[in-house]
Amino acid sequence: MEHVLNILLIFVVRVISSMIVSFRTIYSLQGRKLISSFFGFFEASLFALIVIKIIGQVDNPVILVVYGLGYGAGCMFAVMLEQKIGLGNLAATVILQGIDNDELIKTIREEGLGVTVLNGDGKKGPRDVLIVSLHRKDLINFKRIISHGAEDAFVSVAPVNALGGYIKRLRTH
Repeated sequence: MEHVLNILLIFVVRVISSMIVSFRTIYSLQGRKLISSFFGFFEASLFALIVIKIIGQVDNPVILVVYGLGYGAGCMFAVMLEQKIGLGNLAATVILQGIDNDELIKTIREEGLGVTVLNGDGKKGPRDVLIVSLHRKDLINFKRIISHGAEDAFVSVAPVNALGGYIKRLRTH
């Protein structure tokens, strides 16, 4: 029974540890030093715990497989959780057909998203180009707005590190 509990403990700790690594990396890339350091502390602590737990059992292939499975499962769970949480900010560029898009622009603003309208000149004439600032967690709602208001629009989305301005004041859901 103790052997099974050890295997389960190694798996669970490795899942949690690899999730922490994923979030520490995300926060580090966003330049969030304090929270990244916080995750780093727990990452190192859990790593030390797991090393102590398996150090005498490295000749057991089951332990090594469980350790690897825990890492893989933790990575998968971290990605799923991060997609739900939606950490970070995005900038979307929306190229619309024509220049009569006031209703769509109004809807985007009413949803609390920052939008700047530029005049564009495409192959088939003038068009509105929107630069939209949003939190990642608002992406699904943004897609819904665009698909209902401008299904023929060209949309690209990229992660950004906001330095200030409107995105800090955006409404959160």
